[in-house]
Amino acid sequence: MSNKIKLQSNESFDIEVEEKVARMSMTINDMLTDMIGGNVENVSIPFAQIDTLTLKKVVEYCEHHVKSQPIDYSLKNVPLSEFDSTFCPVVHEELFKLTMAANYLNIKPLLDLCCKTIASYVQGKTSEQIRVMWNIKNDFTPEEEEMNEKENEWCEEM
Repeated sequence: MSNKIKLQSNESFDIEVEEKVARMSMTINDMLTDMIGGNVENVSIPFAQIDTLTLKKVVEYCEHHVKSQPIDYSLKNVPLSEFDSTFCPVVHEELFKLTMAANYLNIKPLLDLCCKTIASYVQGKTSEQIRVMWNIKNDFTPEEEEMNEKENEWCEEM
């Protein structure tokens, strides 16, 4: 029988997962090893930074990849697996939250997948299009914007 761990969202929602699923997160793995000494009986770990929807999505990813080895998307030109190609949310705010959770929980394969997804969204877009897409306020003066474009002209050649 596998040990179960409760992960608690910032909305006090508990998600019970198998220990090996939770340990995909290096943050949780280190907590369990260092703070609890490896005894995971009746462990509940609160995450004040992660909402329920995002935590459920993280758990879904980890449960899938405990069964099948995650793909290293930090390597160039690695195509997305069937599961991963439909996994990341289309809504940018949800994708941002998932990326932040993957970073905080130190789940490198999930973080790489999120970053690859974000990169695919911004590829070929101008800085203005990216600002609109991600609702980013342009705080550059027109002069700074022009200087920035001149300094980064080489990027357009790629």
